[in-house]
Amino acid sequence: MVFVEVSEMWDDLEGIDDNIFEKEKGHMEAESEHNNNEKETQRGIVQQIQKVKTWAKTSMEKTDQNIMRRQLEMMTYIALAMDMYNRMDVI
Repeated sequence: MVFVEVSEMWDDLEGIDDNIFEKEKGHMEAESEHNNNEKETQRGIVQQIQKVKTWAKTSMEKTDQNIMRRQLEMMTYIALAMDMYNRMDVI
């Protein structure tokens, strides 16, 4: 009689243990998937940052080139204006 009760209790405990194991396994799988998703998100963010850095560098280089070209144009116009002014004094 006591053996039957202990046996039934053991069966109940085994069922509970299996359920706990399955739940824990499910939690672990969900956590693993969540971690993988976070890693993918982080990779995506890093890629976006790298794209922005590349764009910014290219943009700055183009801006620097435009500034230098404009400075050269301004210097040319100033030199022409000074030359014209000097010629006016001669006449």
